[in-house]
Amino acid sequence: MTFQDVLSGAEVVSLSGDAEVAGVEYDSRRVRPGSLFVAIRGETSDGNRFIEAAAAAGAVAVVSDAENFSPPPGVAWARVGEGRRALARISANFYQRPAEKLAVSGVTGTNGKSTTTFLIESIFGAAGRRSMLVGTIEYHVAGKILPAPHTTPESLELNRLFSEALQAGASDAVRVTEVAGQV
Repeated sequence: MTFQDVLSGAEVVSLSGDAEVAGVEYDSRRVRPGSLFVAIRGETSDGNRFIEAAAAAGAVAVVSDAENFSPPPGVAWARVGEGRRALARISANFYQRPAEKLAVSGVTGTNGKSTTTFLIESIFGAAGRRSMLVGTIEYHVAGKILPAPHTTPESLELNRLFSEALQAGASDAVRVTEVAGQV
């Protein structure tokens, strides 16, 4: 998929170049040759500080929401209005919009979210439906139980998990959400 294809629907402010994108990352330590690196400003760290490291690791494209970032020579780049929002659109595009192909049930509230998601997953299984679970305790994807490193995974992880579940034949997903209506 090309860089410009992956950017479809993102709020691009300016853009230069194109490249074939083999993966998407927002952590420069996970960048591999052919990756698109999305530099996100977080609470404790600014991904823009790691653009050079991402390029050195083989990133072919960079997306940033910084007003004055300097992309490395020979690397396609885009400046966007909001990095985290762009990551959501980019990762959905890269994984071919998997959330739109699953029936996603979100569970929110103060208490009982994990129990409820496990019960819903059980109901799907009893009905003969393949499903996945994204909870605060663990994730269930394609018959694997994975640790849940964050209460709310980034959009990139969610799209990656949804894509893997689809490839394994899932039709449903159940997940804990922090905000009502967030899927």
